[in-house]
Amino acid sequence: MTTRKESKRILSVSIQKIDDPDGDWSYLGEFSDDPKEYAIVHTGEHSGTFEDQLPCECGHDETDHNDAGYCMDNCDCEDFDRIAANSGDWRTLRFFNPEADDYKGEPDEEIRKYCLQDYERARTLVETWNFVGVRAEAEVQLTGDKTQTIRSGGLWGIESDSGDYFKEVETEQLAELREQLHAIGFSRRAIVAAFRDIQRSDA
Repeated sequence: MTTRKESKRILSVSIQKIDDPDGDWSYLGEFSDDPKEYAIVHTGEHSGTFEDQLPCECGHDETDHNDAGYCMDNCDCEDFDRIAANSGDWRTLRFFNPEADDYKGEPDEEIRKYCLQDYERARTLVETWNFVGVRAEAEVQLTGDKTQTIRSGGLWGIESDSGDYFKEVETEQLAELREQLHAIGFSRRAIVAAFRDIQRSDA
């Protein structure tokens, strides 16, 4: 006769890497139609240019225009208009407003360098990287043929290109899962044996 103790076993252990569509990237900045300080053009031919450095339609820099907006090179361009200079797809948000305050105190050249890096990072979200969550799971058989999934709490909002950081997170999640399995009655020996073969599933 099969005893209750004999029927309890850990069938599998796995590390799950799961897409996290709610990852918070606001630390980089925000896309908007309303430019703020150090705003970067996102759409049109001037994409990647700071809004305050956009050229006039005549090709001259803003510094070539007087306070009234007229070009001092005697050309027949319209008043200098940064918004008009940003020609492109008007159906999308036109600017990226970086979190420039994070770099307050740095030279202007350095602030612009970091803001451009943040823009590039935000622009390539989904295209080359995304957010994921990591959790550990165990399929267990408690009584008879009934199985149950035991999960660690998981850690979310991890950038998918975080490299070796994933090893640290996996270690923490597996340790949490071990404690959960021990709490529901599995012996340390049974847990160690089950954790010898950890499956991995990537998002």
